[in-house]
Amino acid sequence: MAIARAADQGESALDVLGAAESQLMEVTEKGITHGFQSLDEIVQHSFGTIDNLYKQAAKSPAWPLIH
Repeated sequence: MAIARAADQGESALDVLGAAESQLMEVTEKGITHGFQSLDEIVQHSFGTIDNLYKQAAKSPAWPLIH
């Protein structure tokens, strides 16, 4: 959005930068309000994903090449 506004050149650079900064702050605040996950939760979800990828690769005809 900021790039399009800057390319249009209908606004001053300071106005475009101010708007981009506001949008960045909104995104940052949304990310923070969703909270953090504990390391245990992240690892638990990651191992399930890694295990599924391993199982899918094992079913592949290229498995001997991958393994």
